[in-house]
Amino acid sequence: MKIKIKNTKVGGAAKPKIRQLRSGGDIDIGKTYLPRSQTPNPPDVVSGRGSGAKFQEGNKRYWSLIMVSREAYEDCSREEKTEIVKSIMESITSFNGRFLQREAKSDRWFHVPTSLVLFKIKQALSQREVPKYMIDVKVEPIEETRRKDIATQCRYPDLQQLTVQIQGCELR
Repeated sequence: MKIKIKNTKVGGAAKPKIRQLRSGGDIDIGKTYLPRSQTPNPPDVVSGRGSGAKFQEGNKRYWSLIMVSREAYEDCSREEKTEIVKSIMESITSFNGRFLQREAKSDRWFHVPTSLVLFKIKQALSQREVPKYMIDVKVEPIEETRRKDIATQCRYPDLQQLTVQIQGCELR
């Protein structure tokens, strides 16, 4: 399958746009597939809807990081927002997590391109929507002085150490 990633400007920000190509003259960026026998591991973030994403530990960690980071993300400059987005991605990958998606036709898993992962993280931080399975998640409150410090500096050097309680389990 041929895929084309194209940056379009919307409101001054570059937004990656992916579409399937029909003509043979376009560039094929290819996909990095997992071996057929391999399925996502618990720390992986799975793109998509349904029970595959719902029960994935990596998705719960991803959304808990998004929920904790939203307030600080809103109060930051553009450069600082980029740092927050990258720190969320690095937090997932530091736990040996990967960003994966299943190709419907071949029923195989492939790695989501980094540019698309960063775009999706930015999108999740900007929007107020949360998946239904994350509605009952309790995020430990950040003390007021720490929250103001985060909003002022807009940096998360200790993002991996944030503790989130998910259905009685602590994720660090």
